[in-house]
Amino acid sequence: MKKLADMLVEKVDEYASQMRKCPFCGCEIGITICDDEGNEKHLDYLDDPYSGIAFKFNHDNGGCILCDFNEISPIYSDENDDFDKALSQLVADWNGGAE
Repeated sequence: MKKLADMLVEKVDEYASQMRKCPFCGCEIGITICDDEGNEKHLDYLDDPYSGIAFKFNHDNGGCILCDFNEISPIYSDENDDFDKALSQLVADWNGGAE
């Protein structure tokens, strides 16, 4: 049986590959695993996700106007732990706004 951390890393990688590049600086946009409050978490957190599992944008290029957006990135989660639903919404929202 596949561990939750391994499964989520695969899903995050799959969905991150679908995200358009930043329209301002051209860098890749990633996805970060966090808790329901937006606090970034390491993979060992997934062994006991006491504060939920969610996702948010990861954009850190240092000179881009969206870098500060990481601090207020929307948090994508699903109350039924439907990770595909949360990740697909994150990608759709980013790709719809990154034209």
